[in-house]
Amino acid sequence: MRRLVDDASKTSADVARRQHQAGNMSDLALSSELALSAQIALDRRRAEGEAVVLREALTKRMGLWGPRTGFRLVARLPELPKDEASLERLESRAIAERLDVGAARRNVQALGYALSLAKTTRWTGTVNVAVEAGRLRHNKKLSFGPSVSLEIPLFDQRQAQIAKLEAYKRQSENELAALAIDVRADVRSARSRVLTARGLVEEYGRTVVPLRESVVRYSQEQYDAMLLGVYQLIQAKQNEYEAYREYIEALRDYWIARSDLERAVGGRIGAAPASVSAVSHDPTQLRPASPPPPPAHSH
Repeated sequence: MRRLVDDASKTSADVARRQHQAGNMSDLALSSELALSAQIALDRRRAEGEAVVLREALTKRMGLWGPRTGFRLVARLPELPKDEASLERLESRAIAERLDVGAARRNVQALGYALSLAKTTRWTGTVNVAVEAGRLRHNKKLSFGPSVSLEIPLFDQRQAQIAKLEAYKRQSENELAALAIDVRADVRSARSRVLTARGLVEEYGRTVVPLRESVVRYSQEQYDAMLLGVYQLIQAKQNEYEAYREYIEALRDYWIARSDLERAVGGRIGAAPASVSAVSHDPTQLRPASPPPPPAHSH
């Protein structure tokens, strides 16, 4: 799109030079046209340079080198999907599939097992069974025999260990709850950005681009009827290209926002949803709690 705009601006600048040579354009108007054309050319070169840098960044992220760096990208971005996933489904998937949430949940389970074991053995103590080998002084042969040691918890029933494990477990549960709240907030924020970007793309495709196309069509009709100058026609065409470019950038922003949402969810959007059970007010559960009913107002 920038290349097309650059070509149109160069055409406008060439026409301006010819009119200036013929004496039909002032120095000020010619300088304005040339400055605009030079600025558009710089924008094109900047965009081409950014494309090269971003391609190399993508190559580095994919870990490619040698002949594999000659990969090709599709010429067009995919269009918008038919609809978006529901917020409840995305939150449930994030809590069920994100690895950091799963790791925090397993940490709570491990501390729970350790605490249960400590409470179970606080009265019975530990029993160590082993086999010992020895040699008597008057006998050169080795002799083997069992060894049993039994701990009798008279003064130490592991109160300190149990209290420490309980504190660790409460801390892990609080960290899991805080992480779950953060994950849900990240999902809601990312989905909001997706919906905003989707609305912009739809507005460009429904309003801005068709209007710019209509302006070019009407400008062409008036130019054919000698009611409009060539610069106005070229400017209308440049505005149409700019509308196309902005539409493409809006579509790009949508897919970036969608990839951020997939990262917040912890998986590709569109896969089978996780099975959810009853509604719970615990943020670590799969399904989010229902919002409280609105307060009643007296009339």
